[in-house]
Amino acid sequence: MSTKRADALRVAVLASGRGSNLQAVIDAIEAGTVQAKIVAVISNKKDAPALERARRHGLSDLFVDPKPYAGRPDSREAYDRELLDVLKRHDVELVLLAGYMKIVTSILVEAFANRMMNIHPSLLPSFPGLDVQKKAIE
Repeated sequence: MSTKRADALRVAVLASGRGSNLQAVIDAIEAGTVQAKIVAVISNKKDAPALERARRHGLSDLFVDPKPYAGRPDSREAYDRELLDVLKRHDVELVLLAGYMKIVTSILVEAFANRMMNIHPSLLPSFPGLDVQKKAIE
């Protein structure tokens, strides 16, 4: 029995920085290695280069501002509820955390159980940011 989908998997990519991991996913899709369609690139950083990268490839780029939720006791959860609404509006099937530098809460994790992948090698909160492997070894 074939497990190949008749249609492309609807993917959202969450990114906070340059978008190098996003580019790798775009390249794999364009090469036909991955059967997926990026339906949204979402960032918590207004000027994230990943959003510009998405625009250059004709992808939907969205900034979801975390500032309105700052200072609230449930700020992370409230922000993730907003993200969840955005993901639902785009009928997302898989969420890729590609250099997404925010800790996601159970709101997103439970909504996308077994349908969320972190492709950034960070070990939060112990080793945040770039050069994570080097930091861990040191």
